[in-house]
Order: sequence, then structure tokens, then C-alpha cells
Amino acid sequence: LDLNRARIASSMGSILAYTGRLSDAMKQYRKARAFYSGSFCKSRPKFDRARASIEHELGDLVREMEGDHAKGIEYYHRSKAWLADSYCMNRLDFDPDRAENAWSLGNALADTDDYPAAIKQYRSVQTLCAGDFCKHDSGLNELRVRNARSLAIALRVVGDHSAAVEQYFYSIDLCENHLEDWLSPEKQACLGYADASELMEHMPDCQTWAAATSKRLDEILKEKSRLDSNHRIEENTISIRDDFMRFHYNWLKYCIEMNEQRRIPEILFTVQNRHTGSDLMDKFEPAFPGISLALVH
Repeated sequence: LDLNRARIASSMGSILAYTGRLSDAMKQYRKARAFYSGSFCKSRPKFDRARASIEHELGDLVREMEGDHAKGIEYYHRSKAWLADSYCMNRLDFDPDRAENAWSLGNALADTDDYPAAIKQYRSVQTLCAGDFCKHDSGLNELRVRNARSLAIALRVVGDHSAAVEQYFYSIDLCENHLEDWLSPEKQACLGYADASELMEHMPDCQTWAAATSKRLDEILKEKSRLDSNHRIEENTISIRDDFMRFHYNWLKYCIEMNEQRRIPEILFTVQNRHTGSDLMDKFEPAFPGISLALVH
């Protein structure tokens, strides 16, 4: 009955983690691991995928509960080893598991400031997601978006800004064209646009991109605001509004620093039309004292 006990403990761990009872979830996953290591299960490699999943979950939990990213890295490496063992190694249908594990490992490495190693893991996620088994799997698009964004951040840290821009653009394209509605593609796209705007100086023809992006963000925010009721603003709309403002803050800041004055009226008109002008000026004032008065005149 150890197999049944292992599966029940693993399922309980998943439910408890989902409901926020992380300490209890960890206890259940450790029980499951003990059962899979018991006399009945330990010599059966067909359970290696389940073992890999448990190690991955333990890695997530120890990072979230204790902030112990080094310990998380150990768990993720054990998960990776199970997926590379004799039973799993030629199973292409396990590639989604490998990709998820590589993304988590990359994040843990980034959290320990080992960005070159993190980049290697994020690149391996892209390789796996482009492989024969995964390349047509739209269910992995959310992971593709998350991974591209993580990779862009790591590339920025190591100074490879052009490559970071490419990853932001890739994530935006996925959100705009390939992400399921239930994953809030507009919200995800707006986050990508706002993040990418921090690297405008590294973009070819950045002003053309910024003008087109401003128009797109305005369309998204206008539509989301229309759909909200008079008495309730959706959480996604608040997030989109924040990213709308962040993008236009970065664009305006770039124009001021590059002395491209002709774009400033266009930016101000757009943000004032969406009733975010005062918020933008409040954010600008600490960086550019007196900017509000100067722009009015």
C-alpha cells in the first residue's frame, strides 16, 4: 500500500500548498518521498517522474517558506537528476516537467546572484519548449512568457541589453497573439511593454516603437475601463493602469534626457486623456524637481 500512501501524501501536499498551508504541505511531500524510498517503491524506476515532482515541490516550498534559495537549488538538481535517470531520459513527454524545473532552478540561481548560471537554465527552457514534443503545445505558452521575462531580467543584470530587449519583445508577442484569455493576456502584455520601456536606449528606432506602444496601451486601458462596472474596478485594470503610467513615465524620462522635446506633448496628452497625468507628474517630481511647472509652460 506504500504506493497509494505516497500518492495520497503527494496530493495532500498539493492541496495544502494551494490553500497556503505551506508547512503542512512540506510535511506531506516529505512523507510521500519517504514512501517512494521504501522497500516496495525504491527499486521501481517507473515512479521516478513522481519523485522528480516531489523534489521540485519541496524546492519551491523551502524557498517560499524559508527564503533558502541554496537549499531550493539542491532540490531542483535532484529533480533534474530523476528526470535524467534511465527510465525518464528518453521520454520526450517529460520535457514539460524538465522545462518547469529548469525555470525554477534558474530563478533560484538568480536569487543567489548567479546570473550566468540562471541564464543557462532559462535558455534550456527555451530549447525544451522548442523541442519536438513541446513546440506545438500552446499550454506551455504561459511558461514561455514567464521564462522570457526572467531571462530578460537576468540579461539586463549582466549587461546584455540588446538580448534582453529581444526577450521582452518575444514575451509581448506571446501575450498579444498566443496566450489564452483566462491568463489575462492584456495584463501580461502591458507588464512586458512597461518593462521593455526601461531599455529604450538599446532599441532600434525606439521612438517609433514607443509611439505604437503608447497607442496600444491606451486601447487596452480604454477597453478594460469600459468593461469595468461603475462601482468596481477590476484588479487587472489597476495593474494595467500602473503599467500604462510606468511606460509613459519611462518614455517621458527618455525624451527629456535625450532632449527630444517634440514627443512630450503627445505623451502628456495621452496620459491626461486617461486621467493619469497627475500621477505621472507626482512620480516625476522627485527625479526632476520643478518638471511639472516647466512642462505646463
